[in-house]
Amino acid sequence: MIEIISDHKPTNGDKIREKVDSELAEIIMCPYDTEPDLCNKKGCYDCCLEWLQQPAK
Repeated sequence: MIEIISDHKPTNGDKIREKVDSELAEIIMCPYDTEPDLCNKKGCYDCCLEWLQQPAK
């Protein structure tokens, strides 16, 4: 039997990429912070979650 040992230590970026949308929505900056006219006024969490779930451009 071969045992594989990894010395890989996750980076902060790795940990962020593992998060689900609801976790990310709690910690990211509002995507409309620089464009207040686009803000949907639902609150930052709802706004961020909605933005995260939109198709990427």
